[in-house]
Amino acid sequence: MTGHVTMKDVARRVGCSSAVVSTVVNGARGNTVVGAAMRERVLGVAAELGYRTNFASRSLVRRRTRTLGVYIPSSPWAGLGYAYDDTILRGVEAASRKHGYDLLLIGLSGNQDPKTCLDKFAERRIDGLILIHAEGETPWVGELLARGCNVVAADYSGPEVGLDAMVFDNRAVSRVAVEHLAGLGHRQIGFIGSCRLSPNRDSVLRQQGFLQVTAEMGLEVPPEWVFDQRLLGRPLAPDADLCQIEGRAAAQHIVTLGQRGPTAWLAYCDLVAGIMLPVLRGGGVAVPGQISLMGVDDSDWCRMVDPPLTSVGHPLVDMGSRAVDQLVARIEAGPTETAGPRSGLRIVFPPTVVAKASTASV
Repeated sequence: MTGHVTMKDVARRVGCSSAVVSTVVNGARGNTVVGAAMRERVLGVAAELGYRTNFASRSLVRRRTRTLGVYIPSSPWAGLGYAYDDTILRGVEAASRKHGYDLLLIGLSGNQDPKTCLDKFAERRIDGLILIHAEGETPWVGELLARGCNVVAADYSGPEVGLDAMVFDNRAVSRVAVEHLAGLGHRQIGFIGSCRLSPNRDSVLRQQGFLQVTAEMGLEVPPEWVFDQRLLGRPLAPDADLCQIEGRAAAQHIVTLGQRGPTAWLAYCDLVAGIMLPVLRGGGVAVPGQISLMGVDDSDWCRMVDPPLTSVGHPLVDMGSRAVDQLVARIEAGPTETAGPRSGLRIVFPPTVVAKASTASV
């Protein structure tokens, strides 16, 4: 058959009513009862004729679009053009395909007003929403939850009650890194933190975790061994070339310290550590010959620099995938009996060290 195949065409070929076909192909729950033999017959004829269900009609019948929204809140250095957010999306996409859901990218470049998310729910364009790398304590998230919207956040460390979130244990990041370096014999370890005017919560937790674990292990950390905006001399605006400035300045600081500095350093992210390497080499500091260097996230950067960078793995793909699993479970469980947010679920992902060539024994 050529042209657009309709439900009536299938019904005519099978010799049944359109209501029977609708019950089979759209999952309609009316008064029509269809036996197993008839169901198989309808599906076989539909496949033979190349029938495709009408998306709008099917959504009306099921009261679901089988579409998930993906939103990246507006901020500098955010959006699907950046490897960090794109890595999470790979997990989101794979899990959505597994569950049979489509994706609607609401914030492709990270500059879309969050009110758009509310609009998509109100228009019934999406059944649920994945937040990627959202900052905590944002009023619009609370508004979504108060309206009973199905929302799950991937890589989130905010305090919102009622929000399901995939959380990376940022405090444990520094613990496993320091334990790795200590296992190589390093007892003098420094930290390179964020120099932003308002550091994000992840980097703050990593710096706090570093100071906590070194204190617990009895490792002395003089003030000049923690490089942040205090040593840089000025805080950086959010839209500055953050990692590039931080990496170059931190490397120059290490060169200046010379023998008075640590034998190993942990940078709060891979990009900062990767930018440090050529500056250190130009200053006559060999990695890992004179100092060991680690980053956080185990991003593609780690394999592109010389030497390849030891890092703390950040399971972004798994976090995106689990976020979808949880969101679909919320959607298919149906609405809550009372208005307002449900109790939120936190799934914590532990960090692991991915050792490469930038760390070595003292």
